[in-house]
Amino acid sequence: MKKKILQLLGMVLFVGLLAGCGSNNEKTVVFSDAGWDRVKFHNAVAGLIAEKAYAKINLTLSVGEKREDGYHEIDSVMHSISLCDEVTLTEAGGISLSIKEGLAPGGKANLMWEAAELFFRETGFSGGVHMELVKQIPSEAGMGGGSSDAAAVLRGLNR
Repeated sequence: MKKKILQLLGMVLFVGLLAGCGSNNEKTVVFSDAGWDRVKFHNAVAGLIAEKAYAKINLTLSVGEKREDGYHEIDSVMHSISLCDEVTLTEAGGISLSIKEGLAPGGKANLMWEAAELFFRETGFSGGVHMELVKQIPSEAGMGGGSSDAAAVLRGLNR
């Protein structure tokens, strides 16, 4: 199970780096050692973090053998594009997800949910997050939308 989590985290972080981790988003969050209960949100709208999750296109793609975790080995050259989803995070007592526009899996079937669970488990922060998704990247189109959305959650929670 830990191997699957590390593989998911690696995939999400890679796509997240590709899709604008270094963006100049002034909406930040500062965590204290005391945990999520003592998180201080810094934004024009208290408690709100907004992230863009950019799509990618494959310039080359070679799909290899299927791994034990259900994913395939791939060899690819990718490039980010301007098409993006919008992810908004607010402090909450647990983890929840609302899909405001577009089509995407809901609840625990969504990589955003997995990313939030992983973040709270690995950091030891208590509490949760409500995530809102405005989906512009087509689902299951090979454009990295789900991974990019999950990376946006990790970036937002890590701010």
